[in-house]
Amino acid sequence: SSNASTGVPRRAAGGSPGWASLFAAALKAAGDAGSDRAERARAISLLAHAPWEMAGDALSTLLDSHANLDLQLAAARALGAQGAPGASQTLVEAWPRSTPRLRGAILDALMARPGRLGELAEALESAAVSPRDIDLARRQALLRAAPEGDRKRLELLLAKGSASSGEPVRAEVVTRYLAAVPPRGDPAKGAIVFSARCASCHRFAGSGHEVGPDLSGAVKKSREELVVSILDPNRSTVPGYSAYALEVTDGRVVTGVLASETSNAVTLRGPDGVEETISRASVRTLSSTGISLMPEGLETMLGPGDVGDLLEYLRTGELGK
Repeated sequence: SSNASTGVPRRAAGGSPGWASLFAAALKAAGDAGSDRAERARAISLLAHAPWEMAGDALSTLLDSHANLDLQLAAARALGAQGAPGASQTLVEAWPRSTPRLRGAILDALMARPGRLGELAEALESAAVSPRDIDLARRQALLRAAPEGDRKRLELLLAKGSASSGEPVRAEVVTRYLAAVPPRGDPAKGAIVFSARCASCHRFAGSGHEVGPDLSGAVKKSREELVVSILDPNRSTVPGYSAYALEVTDGRVVTGVLASETSNAVTLRGPDGVEETISRASVRTLSSTGISLMPEGLETMLGPGDVGDLLEYLRTGELGK
């Protein structure tokens, strides 16, 4: 039988001289930065069937953050089709420096061979992969795809990440403020707190910058949920709002949330909505910090009364309501 997309027999990796020369040509084309992108992507798809000893290093390199996004995605798919143990290790190791779209492709590649999901579980246990970065749809797909022996383990690891009580110090601060924040506050004063401490990264009631999540839905959240979001921002990071650190080839380091990405560039958005677009060719390293761009320690700037005023403003949605 053959692979429908490439026409390569599934046993081609066994290696006749004819296939060896074809794979050698594919390896050269995949790594040729001057070649047509579609041609390189087709060459990468052929490497899915090449011996791991020949294709492994090239596919790993193509996952790097400076590579074109289309080629990164093609490399992830090729690694998903590779049967060698090294393929899953390469996919997991690429996770920290991968953008959300590539992370989705990495998860799909791991699920393509459910026997690999044990390695994903190990990565979750070691914190190399954060459960916060796995969206709900793929969590459900992971659990459906996992062999019975890994399913319960993954379920516990994913649940642990979602229901984290935070670091002990953060949890203590939240407990203390929940007891001290007054039941009612002054929304006018809360608007001032929002402008001074929140507006550089959040939008609400028509003001502020959309770096973190829009706070228009705050009115639907409980008092406890809001206090946790303010004082323990890393307890539950909203998917898509983790901070990234990008090292540029000129030596600069740019930090922000990933505002957008194209095949050839990534755009990071920092405080006050300031954006910077960097070509992938200029990216030396790109890694997710695994935490929110929102800083911890706001209790050093906001007393319980300030938090109470801010909650009143966020819950009412307008001054004096």
